[in-house]
Amino acid sequence: MKGCMNLKSAGRLEAKYLKNRRRYIYTAMDNVKEVEWHWSAPDVIAFQELWEAGISIKDIAAYFKQSELSVFLLSLDRLSKDKITPREGWNIW
Repeated sequence: MKGCMNLKSAGRLEAKYLKNRRRYIYTAMDNVKEVEWHWSAPDVIAFQELWEAGISIKDIAAYFKQSELSVFLLSLDRLSKDKITPREGWNIW
């Protein structure tokens, strides 16, 4: 019976902790509408070539007719997967 009480106490504490913790969750970019999340394979390859050529995000966005934010997010994706190299001093715009 003692073990059962500990489980109930732990459950109450966990429920209270999780309930309080959820009040402070922030969802980043939940209202962004101008972002293109899906890219074709040829466009990803073209992006990588433009990036490696030193073309700015602003100019890449114009090339693809996408928002700068869309291109920036694609660059973060490709950087995180080691598909492109970071730029010196984060000179991206």
